[in-house]
Amino acid sequence: MILSSITKPFLCAGAATLLLAALSSGGALSAPAPRVVGSCNPAKVKFVMSSRGTTTPADGVVINIPDAAFAFTQAKRGCVIVDFTAFAEVTDATQDSVVIRATLTPSGGTAFLARPTDARFQPANNNFDIRTVQFLFANVPPGTYTVRMLMAGNAATTTDTVLISSPNVVLHYN
Repeated sequence: MILSSITKPFLCAGAATLLLAALSSGGALSAPAPRVVGSCNPAKVKFVMSSRGTTTPADGVVINIPDAAFAFTQAKRGCVIVDFTAFAEVTDATQDSVVIRATLTPSGGTAFLARPTDARFQPANNNFDIRTVQFLFANVPPGTYTVRMLMAGNAATTTDTVLISSPNVVLHYN
């Protein structure tokens, strides 16, 4: 059977419609993960720069990074952005890593984690490499808060060293 030039486009369009319907109703392709889109315009900036020597946590133990926490007052609802920079060093770059977290604690409240919740640094072997990460707290209401930077080390062996040095924190808020 030969399809006429009029029938062929309709059959192709119908097949495409059926394929799209099958895929959108649980076919082979899955829906993409939802993303969060927003904007904010922080009006104030605070920073802390430390010349502290090295900070080395026990393997897997989360600790506060010394000289990398401070209080601030958020005057109006908006985002809080935290920029963190430090020198990081590990013994075995293929297996060791430094994990950095930012927490925001309302006065008298419970701390919550920023996005991303964990930033993993894997610097070169026995070499202080500078690493930077940006954390975001969206839709923070007015109030008094403390931002605290935390770290954990993931060492492959008990003789491996995981550390950071000279942390800098820049806080953008309203």
